[in-house]
Amino acid sequence: MLLVLNDVNWRSSVVSGNVITTQKTISDGVVLTLKRFPSMLRGVEETDLEFAVPETLTQYNIDAVQDLCILQTRWSKQFHVLSLTLGDAHPLNQTHGVVELPVADYTLSNVCPPIICGNRVASVARQQGYRVSILVWNWKTGQLISTIVSWPYS
Repeated sequence: MLLVLNDVNWRSSVVSGNVITTQKTISDGVVLTLKRFPSMLRGVEETDLEFAVPETLTQYNIDAVQDLCILQTRWSKQFHVLSLTLGDAHPLNQTHGVVELPVADYTLSNVCPPIICGNRVASVARQQGYRVSILVWNWKTGQLISTIVSWPYS
């Protein structure tokens, strides 16, 4: 099977397991296009899905095993927690699909997508004074677990 990525409007792609997603700009905003490749061994059929995402989307990541998509938005500490098959709030997320981290003096960085590991997500953030930090939070509960702070740099 050959997948041709020749659309000039694609901004980024993420692969997880048998799923590839692409972030695409269209006239009405931004959409994520999802392609799940078939597996005869696992009994998985080929799926194509497309759903609208916030125009303020800066980064995203997926975990196909958990049916999970984490969207990071610009100018806030807000993440959208979506199901890849529904294109809507993930049913295991207790915050109805939107997580707002309780960190007043941090700005999320758009240089690194959220990193998913089980129930935890790591996000890079900047603090005033150019301090870079990693915020670790639980995508199911929305709770901040840990803040790993670096030394300031200039």
